[in-house]
Amino acid sequence: MSSPAFTVEHPLIVDQDFESDEEYASYLIHKRAYEEAMRRFAGLALCDWGCNTGYGTELLADVARTIKAIDVSPRAVQVARERLAPRGIEVTLYDGGRSPFADAEFDAVVSFQVIEHVPDIPAYLREIARVLKPGGTAMFTTPNGVLRLHPGQKPWNPHHLREFSAAELGTALRGVFPHVEVYGMFGSGEVDALERARVTRARDSAEAAAARARALERQAASNDALKALIPGAALAWLRRLRQRGPQTGAPARRHVVSPRLGTGELGYVTENLDASLDLMALCRT
Repeated sequence: MSSPAFTVEHPLIVDQDFESDEEYASYLIHKRAYEEAMRRFAGLALCDWGCNTGYGTELLADVARTIKAIDVSPRAVQVARERLAPRGIEVTLYDGGRSPFADAEFDAVVSFQVIEHVPDIPAYLREIARVLKPGGTAMFTTPNGVLRLHPGQKPWNPHHLREFSAAELGTALRGVFPHVEVYGMFGSGEVDALERARVTRARDSAEAAAARARALERQAASNDALKALIPGAALAWLRRLRQRGPQTGAPARRHVVSPRLGTGELGYVTENLDASLDLMALCRT
């Protein structure tokens, strides 16, 4: 097997027992992409490329003629197999190289929230193109880097190798696919507001942490001099203090999500993409 071309372990998508409306809103953004795929690809042979726990594969299976799923994470594949086994859906653990699928096997491939994890993007796209039938469609989603990052800021999600603007995404996809359309997701209510608040908080917190790290680096020389004056036992105590994790209180109670939240407020448009919550692209061979 070839060397992995993806971030092998990644977070599992939470699709039940949400801890907050904010977490539920993030899930709805993922779910809305699958609903769009259901609308576009009903009755076709599909592949869910980067299926995570199989929550979206399960939705697609309701409308697909056939469906297969694939992921690089052993943990995600285990959960997806348990979930999808009653429906007889094949879930493949993938090494990130050549997939086990035949040339021109699928009418459409969906790969949602995957491309930002991939170091060799052209190879990833070529492999998806290989398994598509002539005239087939690949559908991608990825976070909107313009919304999520300050200029020059690195992704604050530790699993993301890079995040794209709409223009950057289009350029990457056109390196393999001749026909590419890029869309942005917007909402008209609370889901949109919750996600923007979450992203803004995470972005600004990461930027502040980076600024603190830079300040600490500037103090390194003087700190080294200070350490020489501090007894070893005191230094060890300080290290333990810094490494101590946040104190936990009572276990979080199960959150009851607001009935006002749903995918109905979310949609895709082709204008003002840099302000969108999320990016989606349709690519045809």
